Amino acid sequence: MKTALLSLILFISIITVRAQEVSQTSWPKTAVLPEAHDWSIGFDVVPIIKTVGNLFHTPSGNDSVYSEHQFHLVGLYVKNSSTAYRAILRIGFGSTKYNNLVQDDANISAKLTDTWTDSYSNFTVGFGIQKWKGQGRLRGIYGGEALIMLGSHSNTFTYGNAFTSTNQTPTTTDFSQRDSLGGFSTGTATVRPLDASDPFLFGFGLNGFLGVEYFFAPKMSLSAEYGWGFVYSSVGEATANGETWTGGSGGNVTAVNAKIAKAAAYQIDVHDATSIILHFYF
Repeated sequence: MKTALLSLILFISIITVRAQEVSQTSWPKTAVLPEAHDWSIGFDVVPIIKTVGNLFHTPSGNDSVYSEHQFHLVGLYVKNSSTAYRAILRIGFGSTKYNNLVQDDANISAKLTDTWTDSYSNFTVGFGIQKWKGQGRLRGIYGGEALIMLGSHSNTFTYGNAFTSTNQTPTTTDFSQRDSLGGFSTGTATVRPLDASDPFLFGFGLNGFLGVEYFFAPKMSLSAEYGWGFVYSSVGEATANGETWTGGSGGNVTAVNAKIAKAAAYQIDVHDATSIILHFYF
């Protein structure tokens, strides 16, 4: 009886140890959880979820799903089984050019091109610490991070028909209005924009986060976060320039300049409430 009892206890012990090993490894025996000195790179999959959702229905409601990290890379350096250092990075810049055909005022059978160029830049860098809670594949995560954000935005416009003494109201594209065919509206103009810019955008944030991370494959995981914190942003003095014709037939093209005062804002609120990040550890 004693021998049978000892054998049963030994069998249960072996099964328990084996179950713990299986929870940490996959088949074949490969480590699932990250180890000390591992690195990871991750990105938000919410935009992918939105794209897939848009394949099955109209995007009007689906596009309302927003994620703070949707343009960021999220990196981790694993210090030990419960702690990792975290880095956030975004490097973004781009330009979109819109062309619109208008009637040539000097030759009604010809067309000219008006152009609007919309340019931007966005840079974010952040550092923080992430803690894990738990031992299995499903683990709680929490921590904090600080971020700095820089950016700019500008618009420039060029026109085919110029202001002249004989054409004081040239045919011009109104890039703020769409026509029935999906292009831009056109009409005569007495004043029109040349450029507008927000020369400098600055922001910083302090954010705490709480969530879960599930390791579904060897050193691959999905994490979902709920964040809350403080964000401050400011925009430098903006400028807007335009042109008009003054003085009748003996006049000239006159610059129209405007300045928009600096602006600043802050919020203490929820951030990253819909971030779902796919991580790869190596």
